[in-house]
Amino acid sequence: MPTQPTTFFVNAYKDPVIVRIKGRADYMNSQPLSDFFTQMLGGGKHRFVVDFQDCTTVDSTFLGILASAAIEVEESSSEHCLVITRLGDRHWELVHNLGLDHILTVDRNGNKAPDEKDLEHCSEVQTGTTCSQDTILKAHEALVEADEENFSKFQDVIAFLKNQVDDT
Repeated sequence: MPTQPTTFFVNAYKDPVIVRIKGRADYMNSQPLSDFFTQMLGGGKHRFVVDFQDCTTVDSTFLGILASAAIEVEESSSEHCLVITRLGDRHWELVHNLGLDHILTVDRNGNKAPDEKDLEHCSEVQTGTTCSQDTILKAHEALVEADEENFSKFQDVIAFLKNQVDDT
């Protein structure tokens, strides 16, 4: 049975900016979302809500992109906030085990989830673009920056990717 395509829905005109994941959140489709965060942060946006209600799976690259955005938000503004909401048990376990609950605001119960009327005005971010090796490297480095205990988990991935990026 084919998997459903992943879609990221965003509303960049709200404060906080809304991101809703529908489908997989992984290295196979996260480059456009990484670019979106870069664009929003460059445009002065510092408050985000990422809604995991319809997220089926998540990997370390995607979580590293969130960690990177959270670190940049923290450094760039006193009015910062990156909330992840409506996490399933498995997603929560990954976030917690990587120590990201120390740099992200975690709202497991959906109290800070976007209002459905705000989601009506969301735009679709095109997915299907595999992350560049540089983006995957930066995502994993952000996981280590977020929690130094992650170094032992990702040191081989980081070393491999550094070699790949340096060779290009």
